[in-house]
Amino acid sequence: YARIIPAEQGKPIGQARGEVAACAEFLSHAASGARRISGDIVASDNRNEEIHIRRHPYGVVVALTAWNYPAALAGRKAGPALVAGNTLVLMSHELTPLSGLFLARLAEQVGLPAGVFNVVTGRGPTMGAALVSSPETDLVTMTGSLRAGRDIYAAGAADLKVLRLELGGKAPFIVMEDADIDAAVDAAVAARFTNCGQICTCNERMYLHRAIAELDPLVFLIAQGREQFWLCLAQVIEVFRAVAHESDKHVDQALIAADGNVDFTRGLFHARDQGAGI
Repeated sequence: YARIIPAEQGKPIGQARGEVAACAEFLSHAASGARRISGDIVASDNRNEEIHIRRHPYGVVVALTAWNYPAALAGRKAGPALVAGNTLVLMSHELTPLSGLFLARLAEQVGLPAGVFNVVTGRGPTMGAALVSSPETDLVTMTGSLRAGRDIYAAGAADLKVLRLELGGKAPFIVMEDADIDAAVDAAVAARFTNCGQICTCNERMYLHRAIAELDPLVFLIAQGREQFWLCLAQVIEVFRAVAHESDKHVDQALIAADGNVDFTRGLFHARDQGAGI
């Protein structure tokens, strides 16, 4: 399974193996919850009655995943939905369809009944929109962009669909005045460059407490020992290994997954060369 992910998404094989392990853990954790599905008994204002609350499946759950972690996101959505008694239609992102299809193969091999775990492929504006607006769909869970989230809200509004959305953000990396600088540098690099920066918890921008940093756009001077945070950061980045054969477990960086993302990154360099502050 792990070798499919570098081929279609581009992350190094070591990180791909970690993602597959996370997918298995998500499924295992969800399965353990099957023994803990319980209801509630609520006091009533009528002394002669009790209110019993039972948990029932929603029905058909549509899961729309992002391309950056195609296996882990599929596992995180499929596990809870299936354990709760729903059927699932997983639409793998059009950039990474093979990971979802491989999960469907595994589901068939372990004996899941036909029609319980289903995988379809296609583009979000067409296949995704059809799944969201279908009268057969009872719940939609999606990980993706804010734009896609708005589109799903609009498509599901007529039928008041139940939605569970995990949308993109702009996560800051914050270093407080009492931080361990070496640890902060290591964490900043990991948060920025894991999966080539293609992760929802990516270090998009950094804030240093004014007690430890002079807010110079080029050099952040650390008060204790006058160590330079940015230079330390640059030194750690310099030791990153170059892209090697995808089977090399020591490779830290691989590929940007899509042409549009490459163009966006090139645009940032072009803007910098034209004098923009980044």
